[in-house]
Amino acid sequence: MRYEVLMNFLEKRGFNARTLDMDAELERLVSFAERGLETPNTEPNRQDSLPMISSYIHLQTAPIWEKPVVVMACSGKTIQTRLVTFHKGLEPSITGRKTLPMPGSGHEVGKDEFYDTLAKALLPYLETSRIVGLSFAYETAILPNLDGIVRNLSKEILAPEVIGTSLVENIKDRLDAFGVKDPLHIVVLNNTVAALLAGSIDDTEKVYDGYASFILDSGLNMAHVDPFDQMIINTEVGTYHPLFRTRIDREIDEATVAPGNHVFEKVLAGHYQGLQAQYTIREAIQEGGIFSGFFEERFSLITGLEDAQIHDFLQKPYGPGVLGQCCANDFDREMLFYILDNVLERVARWVAVTLCACHIVMDKGRSRIKPLAIALEADTYYARPINRLKLNYYIKEFINEKHGFYNELIEVGHANCVGTALAALMN
Repeated sequence: MRYEVLMNFLEKRGFNARTLDMDAELERLVSFAERGLETPNTEPNRQDSLPMISSYIHLQTAPIWEKPVVVMACSGKTIQTRLVTFHKGLEPSITGRKTLPMPGSGHEVGKDEFYDTLAKALLPYLETSRIVGLSFAYETAILPNLDGIVRNLSKEILAPEVIGTSLVENIKDRLDAFGVKDPLHIVVLNNTVAALLAGSIDDTEKVYDGYASFILDSGLNMAHVDPFDQMIINTEVGTYHPLFRTRIDREIDEATVAPGNHVFEKVLAGHYQGLQAQYTIREAIQEGGIFSGFFEERFSLITGLEDAQIHDFLQKPYGPGVLGQCCANDFDREMLFYILDNVLERVARWVAVTLCACHIVMDKGRSRIKPLAIALEADTYYARPINRLKLNYYIKEFINEKHGFYNELIEVGHANCVGTALAALMN
């Protein structure tokens, strides 16, 4: 009886993963991408196309050896800075790693405080190298001189004065105020572009039909190589407006600092999976007849649910985790397991649609012996066995068997760091 009530609840809310029409969503996503390619570098948050952003960075074969480069990665809620040096025939050395909170991640900051923070993060490294790669994981229009104009700050970053400003120009201004004079070479790129570059320098004899990258961690994005001029294109797929957004998706979006901004990212990125689960469980409690009174009382004490807690319960339903402690009996565990598993099932289906759209737009990967190489940067895939099993299933069923495309997911150690260093050295 509880199971029937739960299924009726999920169907009524449109949150059953199996009801997602993957082909309809694929057709829509491809049309958005193709319109974006017709008018590249268009304004963000258009509800009829993806802003296909030129990186002005092309695939190349080898870095400059033995020359250190400073890498600063602004991603999610942190700034990570380090030194990278490439050694011929060896793994690149990565040293001096420091991590700071991203300005605007805890409270709203102005333009000056924002750029002061970025400049100060670079200061300790500039005595060693004046070559800087800046990986900026927020929507940014890249200029031909490899500066970047900030278009949007997603992932709940509060710095509205930064929108529309030049990254390189403002960082150099702040460094100048701190006594650091030119020459200083800074290359700006998106972290998906960095991941793709890192994945493309595989020294094996494997032959690929093309290269792309996909990132699914705190945020969501994808990049691919233009088959005509080999320039890397940042697709900003997190801005996509999908057909099948549920009421819960919309409620989560409305509760963020920028409603209507990067809505697809809020549907499936790791940062929001805990919210997807929490909102669904709360509504299931309100529905009644699904969970015990004990569960309802204990769950009401949880103020924030993380994706790690979801996986902890799914792997160990009887374990000591916070969700397991909410369950009074096996009925509670069964209902909770189904809801959480459904959240991850939905994410896997969405990811398969996104990867398949990339195949279609590039028209690459039609042969098993010459697949599309996709540099995958996703702890939610590598560190979460359940996610890995689900996505692999839909790659086989939906991408391989139904649509006739083949890919190889490439894991590159320190992909963002290595790719950003490559971009700075090669350009």
